[in-house]
Amino acid sequence: MLFATSSTNHHVLYNHYVVAKKASAANIPYGNFTQTLQFSASSRTITKESEIRWQIMIDLAYGCSRVQYFTFVSPIEWAGDSYKQEGLVDFYGEPTERYYFAQNVNRTIASMDEAYLNYKWIDTLLVDGNDSTGNMAFDMIREESPKSVAGLNSISGSLDTIVGQFDSKVDGNKGYM
Repeated sequence: MLFATSSTNHHVLYNHYVVAKKASAANIPYGNFTQTLQFSASSRTITKESEIRWQIMIDLAYGCSRVQYFTFVSPIEWAGDSYKQEGLVDFYGEPTERYYFAQNVNRTIASMDEAYLNYKWIDTLLVDGNDSTGNMAFDMIREESPKSVAGLNSISGSLDTIVGQFDSKVDGNKGYM
């Protein structure tokens, strides 16, 4: 199994792309670590459910079939000032606010997992939004990303969009996320 992780936001899509392509070519499962806390001065602060949901939906658009949370239980020692937030569960075993965020996101995944797991990831299309002023994450893989998606006439939006392309393992239909 291959896992990807990244320390900065603009590398997230590049890491996903590279690992998803390698895992797909080798026909092995692909998983990712979902950040649930700020663990360094340069990492994201997780303060909303949408921040966990964003990470998971990106994972799924790149064909991840395994999701793990980093970090579930808060570190015993905070290693100086390295960890800036608690994990999904605090040092005393009590759920934090992010625990409930992850629980809600897990419900979303569970509601679609049977259908999702019947598809194989093919590729991911990057669509520039109407008001896009440049997206460093998109720029890192723009040349490798497909320019169109079979079966879709057009895709547009006001914001930058990621579209995962999938083939059904059961009946040959196309799927998009």
